[in-house]
Amino acid sequence: MACSQSPRACDWLPATIGCRSIQLISPQLPSTSTIRPVVAVFNASQDTVDMLTLFFEHCGYKAVGEPWPAREPLGVDNVRAFVTRHRPDVIVFDISFPYDHNWQRCREFHDAHDIQQIPVVLTTTNERALSELVGPTAAIEIVGKPYDLELLAGAVARAIHARIK
Repeated sequence: MACSQSPRACDWLPATIGCRSIQLISPQLPSTSTIRPVVAVFNASQDTVDMLTLFFEHCGYKAVGEPWPAREPLGVDNVRAFVTRHRPDVIVFDISFPYDHNWQRCREFHDAHDIQQIPVVLTTTNERALSELVGPTAAIEIVGKPYDLELLAGAVARAIHARIK
C-alpha cells in the first residue's frame, strides 16, 4: 500500500512502523462506513497535536486537535465550545506535571453535562502516578509515554466502541 502523504508527513513515525505499516497497527473502520468517528486531541505540544491528528487520520478517523499551553487555562467554556464545534466521539487528553492540577482541569471540563458522555483517553509521562491519582474507572483509559501507537489506537477504538454500544 502506498503512503497517501508526502514522505515528510510521515517522518515522525518510528522507523519500525513507517507510514506504509500504519494499517497493520491501527484499527480500521469498515470500508462501507461513510461517517468517520471524530477524535479530539488536547496536548501542550503543537508538534504532538499534529503528530497524533495525522496518525488518527491514517487510522480512518476525523481528527481535530488543540494545543493547550500549561500557562494558559483550558477552561470548561473553551472545551465546551471546541466540543460543540467538532462533536468528538472520544477525547485524547494529555496530563502533564503537575498531575493533580491537570487531572483536576480534565475532570472539571469532563464533568460538564454536555461533555461527560464523551470518553476520555489520558496520556502521560508517568502512567503509574496518574493511575494512582485517577483510581480505577472504566470510563477513562490511561496510555503512557513515549507513545506506543498500537496501544493508543486500541484505547481510542475501545472508547469509541464502548460509546456506540
